[in-house]
Amino acid sequence: MFVNNRAYSPKSKFCSQVNHTMPSRVLVFTPSTQLSATILEQANGVANWEVTFAFGIDEAKTQLLTQSSAVLLLDCCNHRLQSELSEFLNWFADHVNYSIHLVVLTNGQYPLSLVSQIDKLNATELSLPLMFEDLGKALTNHHAGLVERPPRIAETRELTADGITFATRTPEMFGMVERLGQIARHDVTLLLVGETGTGKTTLARIIHGLSERAGKKFLTTACGALPQELIESELFGHLRGAFTSADQNKIGRFEAAEGGTLLLDEIDVLSPREQTRLLRVIETGEYEPVGSTVTRKSNVRLIVASNVDLTKLSESKQFRSDLYYRLNVLEFQLLPLRDRRPDIVPLSMKFVAESCKEHGKTITHVASSFLKLLRQYDWPGNLRELSNQIRRAVLLSKNGLLSVDALSDAFLDAARNQKPRSGSGVELNGQSNGHLSHQLSKSEREILVEALRANNNNRSATARALGISRVGFYKRMRRVGLMPPLEK
Repeated sequence: MFVNNRAYSPKSKFCSQVNHTMPSRVLVFTPSTQLSATILEQANGVANWEVTFAFGIDEAKTQLLTQSSAVLLLDCCNHRLQSELSEFLNWFADHVNYSIHLVVLTNGQYPLSLVSQIDKLNATELSLPLMFEDLGKALTNHHAGLVERPPRIAETRELTADGITFATRTPEMFGMVERLGQIARHDVTLLLVGETGTGKTTLARIIHGLSERAGKKFLTTACGALPQELIESELFGHLRGAFTSADQNKIGRFEAAEGGTLLLDEIDVLSPREQTRLLRVIETGEYEPVGSTVTRKSNVRLIVASNVDLTKLSESKQFRSDLYYRLNVLEFQLLPLRDRRPDIVPLSMKFVAESCKEHGKTITHVASSFLKLLRQYDWPGNLRELSNQIRRAVLLSKNGLLSVDALSDAFLDAARNQKPRSGSGVELNGQSNGHLSHQLSKSEREILVEALRANNNNRSATARALGISRVGFYKRMRRVGLMPPLEK
């Protein structure tokens, strides 16, 4: 390891992972001399790294611009920095153009004002007290060329109209957003397909707001919420006496939305007769109210939505193939939230802001465990479920902190019982498969970490609190990877 150009040559289990003759540079940005000393001690076991320090904003900017770094360790715990960190992260995103991995040091929680920025910068989190094993992995795993890293800054695509925004950081959604932006202004029928709660209605409102009909009405009808026998009347209206309970004339949704936009959700529930009438309206704009023989002309921009794949319904003759072929020319698929992992934190922060404004609450910090759980959960209820859980957490928050304790018991049970995603390596309940020796070592490590945190990372005090000698404490620390191994 190199510290300010002074070389160290410790033997380390990480040495074999990095075979570069020239050291890679890690810049540590912290005003804390105590943390600086800890990092120096811990980094002493990681080979091929030149560690330098910046103790102020201007010094950090100068070093980042004049000397390329592979990793930036950013202290997000120090109160002296927090008021300036948001400004610094904005500067960092705009001015540091080379590839650099951001590692943030936290005390188990983030200031709310920094959550979205840190998430956008694809940062890795390390919790204090800083441990040798964690630091070693953070440095070696992100060494240039060792692993494929995500983009330094997550890209965003969005559509906005009338104060409503649909934004995504999920690359698989970029094409859909761009095409919708091009088509929205054109007066054509669109099909939106996605699970319940994926944002179809919000997207339809934005499409209406971007169209030439923006000053007219936007109406929505959930076909699945209507009794089957009343769907036709609801859509096209009816005349008095058309059926037993028709005691007066009624205008339908097509007439009510005249000149504007009509969203028909859950069109997969329409009967063959209603599908036929819908196809006619799409192709000719013509329809008749129930009980009438007078043809009317509709001037409505139609957007239809479905919770299920209409291809399968068409193949099984449950949905008219000619109507499906007419609709799928401009079909757009909305991914479920479990396939939009990069969007979970930004959406959560949006819901936090809305809920705080609505209920007069103030949130200042977010627990790391809270964010981790949000990212890992599969969200079968999609945006609606996420919104409900965030709003509950805001209402039940204490001392301005969003924590796991504020989430519902039903949600936590579902999260604990959820199987880990392929490649995740971690289960939500903190349990993982492995030999008993691994589990015992893991438990011992967690005990030592918690004891260190409780004693402000003072090792002598921690050893006394645990009732063991300082030498014995160091042996345990090395055994579970919390200190560099002794040189042989």
